[in-house]
Amino acid sequence: MTVAEADILRHSPASAPAQKTSSPPLVSVVICAHNAGDYLCDAIKSIVNQTHRNLEILVIDDGSTDGSIERARSIVDPRIRWVSQPHRGKPAALNQALTLMTGKYYAIQDADDESSPTRIERQVLCMENNVDLAIAFCGYNLILNNRRVAPIFFDRSRERCRVMISRIRLPQHDPTAMYRVSMVRQFRYADDLRIGQGIDYVMQVGERHPMIVMPECLYSYRVHQGGVTKRDPSERLKYSLEVQKRAMLRRGLDPSALEMSPESQPRKKWRNRDYDNNLAARFVESVVSLRGDGRVFKAIRTGLAGVMLQPFDPYYWKALIYSLLPIAVVRRLRRSWV
Repeated sequence: MTVAEADILRHSPASAPAQKTSSPPLVSVVICAHNAGDYLCDAIKSIVNQTHRNLEILVIDDGSTDGSIERARSIVDPRIRWVSQPHRGKPAALNQALTLMTGKYYAIQDADDESSPTRIERQVLCMENNVDLAIAFCGYNLILNNRRVAPIFFDRSRERCRVMISRIRLPQHDPTAMYRVSMVRQFRYADDLRIGQGIDYVMQVGERHPMIVMPECLYSYRVHQGGVTKRDPSERLKYSLEVQKRAMLRRGLDPSALEMSPESQPRKKWRNRDYDNNLAARFVESVVSLRGDGRVFKAIRTGLAGVMLQPFDPYYWKALIYSLLPIAVVRRLRRSWV
């Protein structure tokens, strides 16, 4: 990120006046929902209440049967467009939204997550002042047991993001992205990827266009602790390897080495981190973010919260250890955190 970009992000007013609904740019916000339960209403309200008012809100009902859509329809706002389709999965719902949206930019709001009131405003400001960007990600925190914890807000430049994409690593959690429609119009979400379709999409865009990560925590990702142990880690691993394979094939690389890598081998026993999608690593990222920002006590509290996830698993103590390291060590870790 250039000095000018950093100045735009850090010194712009925290809450600029809300735009009139007739003024550009128009942002399409996509919410795909399948049996999202009571969380859907909060997700929609977090977009309805954005300080940037010039929005269309596309709610794609992917064949919900739990009554969540009917309850959500009690939210009355002329900017909401309700679209229903038979249950075909999230990628199909996202692609449906891509054909319907009219915005200059688009953002995704997962149906069980929430956005801070200034999320769209801040991302629009970034995109308007950096016309070469295809994506502007933002930082995020976790909603865990109805509490917001573990904020992650790395400042990642175009070059840092380019390096991460080249290593088939996601620069930031994919639902935090805002996209420039003119640059991503040709891309689609892979219908056959039940898991990881957002990562695959970001990889496709990142192979062609620049992106950055804004150092502002503007999104909240909900962790469903009650369900993590019921998930099949082998399914997640299968789709993760498939995303990597597709990226390598697009780049003219031989993906056969993936089949021999240790991470692709069947395991006799899955670890706690495999069942919860490596939640402990997110707490480590948060601690590194907080220490880099000088918030030592917040980092220690975050580290302790990470320990409480699995107190008898040494791996979950890593975030607390990072929170107690000398600041010089943490700064070296942050410089190397790619």
